[in-house]
Amino acid sequence: MDANLSISSKCLVIINNLINHLSMSNSDGDDLHNYQRCDIFPGVSIQFDKESMDKIEKLKLNCQLIRHLSIFNSNFNTVEEFIELNNFHNLSSLHLENLPIKFVQHLKFHRKTLLKLCAHNCISDLESLIELCGGDQSFSGAWSNLLHLDIRFNKLRSIDSSVV
Repeated sequence: MDANLSISSKCLVIINNLINHLSMSNSDGDDLHNYQRCDIFPGVSIQFDKESMDKIEKLKLNCQLIRHLSIFNSNFNTVEEFIELNNFHNLSSLHLENLPIKFVQHLKFHRKTLLKLCAHNCISDLESLIELCGGDQSFSGAWSNLLHLDIRFNKLRSIDSSVV
């Protein structure tokens, strides 16, 4: 069964912050039965009870089932936080819209699994997406299973050697 998720970049940042907080709490040996406090943004803090923490744990497990992920932003210039893809382990399709590619992290881990990659209004050159993997700034690895690359609606001046 393929699971799909379409989410705004701000919501994804909040979800990632919650999951990362839960993971850190678990690794520190904290008792999840106690109330947990989490800073989801600088200056914005929320407190969770055990039931909420259990739901976040389920959300983390459900992220691993998602195969098709769409992340959108209403305005290219409003992205302030990194978009982390490390909680999504089984992606075969990724659609990015209005996100500066330099804010997308952990894309390099999906080079071998992505079949379809769409980046609309995200890049000004192919190298930043194909070779550097956005915020990862990583040169190693091939896109061995990528069948479809959609780079419409970008401000590309030329097609460089990144796609050869």
